[in-house]
Amino acid sequence: MDSIIGILKKDWFNLLNKNRCQFHLSALPKVWIVTIYSFKNTKDKKHEDVQFGKAINETSIDQPPVFILGHWRSGTTLLQNLMVQDANFVSPNIFECRNPHTFLVRQNIFEHRRAKAVAATRPTDNVKIRIDSPAEEEFAVGVMSLMTPLLGWVFPKNRDHYERYLTFSEVPESEINTWKTHYLYFLKKITYKHKKQLLLKSPVNTARVKLLLDLFPKAKFIHIHRHPYDVYRSTLKMYRTAVVRSSFQGKKQRYIEDDIIDHYKRMHQAYFAERSLIPDGQLLEVSFSQLEQEPMGVLRNIYDYYAFPNFEKVEANFRNYLEQNQSYQKNIYEPLPEGLKKRLQTEWAMAFENWGYKS
Repeated sequence: MDSIIGILKKDWFNLLNKNRCQFHLSALPKVWIVTIYSFKNTKDKKHEDVQFGKAINETSIDQPPVFILGHWRSGTTLLQNLMVQDANFVSPNIFECRNPHTFLVRQNIFEHRRAKAVAATRPTDNVKIRIDSPAEEEFAVGVMSLMTPLLGWVFPKNRDHYERYLTFSEVPESEINTWKTHYLYFLKKITYKHKKQLLLKSPVNTARVKLLLDLFPKAKFIHIHRHPYDVYRSTLKMYRTAVVRSSFQGKKQRYIEDDIIDHYKRMHQAYFAERSLIPDGQLLEVSFSQLEQEPMGVLRNIYDYYAFPNFEKVEANFRNYLEQNQSYQKNIYEPLPEGLKKRLQTEWAMAFENWGYKS
């Protein structure tokens, strides 16, 4: 529910119509809550447009954004949480991504909640999160445009429709332009509020390199990858926890294993097909194992590669974050069945081959 709590009334009823109001009985309280909020969101957006609309439209994004790419459970969150310790960067936070239309006019609500907030943990991996923690802007843009694979988590019966928005390769140009407009507007809002270089992390963007370059030709990309077996096991837990909880159509999902394999495969087919479009000096690939074993070395390499300033000044912030989270324990998983390993070796062969992972 949290992923669509910031939706506008017209978009909510559009979503209901698109999915034929097919809800599981257990989801009716959530439907009611989202409906109430959609009316309030619409009202508050009108106030925000009057108060901030002109300034947002006049905001320019002068510094090229830094995009962290990589499939879910590949280390993208750790890398984002580390880099955002540098005050020169800003990532949209959870409150902003949940309230994409209204977070400026609701700043007092944010401050009140932040003051009283107690850190929670993500059901997937027990990572601590707060209302001001860095988040994935895909949730915000998805609520604004209704074009995101994440809506397939909310309405799994209509997953195939929303999966089109992973790559946008089979989406009409008019829809692509609408998505770009919403994406750019949201990033302008974040820039207007924080006036810092954008550090953006949404795994689905791994499949959208060309679209991102259309918007930001000088964007900087950091791709992080992890052994495919580990990604599969961890993503499976994510689907069985966070994704299932997102559903408005009951806990029974489609064929989760097939969906994971298909999503990863199409994401990386798009990434490897478009990777060469990135100009020299604008892409750096790192591995999760490197980040896990030598985080300071990886960060220094990133800063040296992109000539980001003041590494020595922010080094203490990085070390402090690592010390505060040194007690964190990763999930432990059972070994994959041999049959599944062979399937991954075949269907995800491009990842094994490109990054040299042993099967």
